[in-house]
Amino acid sequence: MCQTCKQHRKFLSGCIDGHGPARTQSPPLAPRPVYVPPQRPTVAIDPRRSRTPSRTSVPAPERRDSRASRSSVDSTATVQSAHSLASLARRISRELYPDEAAVASLRTWAENLNLYIPRGPWAPEVLAEYDEYKRLGQVCKRDGDAFKSQWRRTSKNATVEEHLERAELALRAAESAYKAGKARLNFLLTYQDAYSNKQSVLNHIGEIEIELEKARDRLGDVRLNHKNLFVAHGRDSDPAVFR
Repeated sequence: MCQTCKQHRKFLSGCIDGHGPARTQSPPLAPRPVYVPPQRPTVAIDPRRSRTPSRTSVPAPERRDSRASRSSVDSTATVQSAHSLASLARRISRELYPDEAAVASLRTWAENLNLYIPRGPWAPEVLAEYDEYKRLGQVCKRDGDAFKSQWRRTSKNATVEEHLERAELALRAAESAYKAGKARLNFLLTYQDAYSNKQSVLNHIGEIEIELEKARDRLGDVRLNHKNLFVAHGRDSDPAVFR
């Protein structure tokens, strides 16, 4: 009798030759399956790439006739250029506000002058600044004429490229007008007694107002052409450009 049987004081059914209850071996457990995540394709990322996908990563759209192919915003470069122009226009607009306020204050000052005493002959530095704002005035006129000429030439059924060119010319004209007005304003702020009489001061202030108003008008043209670029032509564009 095995020890287990002695403890129970009876033969157990599993007792074999005095070695206690027979022990049946459990079948070996199957190994636990190991989860292997699916492999993702490795894509090399160029750190120089921007968030906007490059045009080469987008399948080429169906080719249309030359006029139609130019009537949709299907170029990332076009979109980036347009957004850059709009950003520059906003910057110039912000810079105009304090100058417009300064001109308004100067007009109030000049209109309320009771006695104006001009200085003597101009020093060389005064003449140099005078010549500079006159030069900037000529640049302003040249850039404004270039914008108006392009507008007359492409005023009807303008393509994407023509809208973009028009916005660029409008921004250049706006910046030129702003610089010309700013130079005139700085001259008056520095040399308030450089004029022959009170009316000359008021005439100078009027010229500043005209230049700054031109800048405002051209900024409006930038916004208009930026809007037309996407509203009139964006619906036909490649959607991938705007991701």
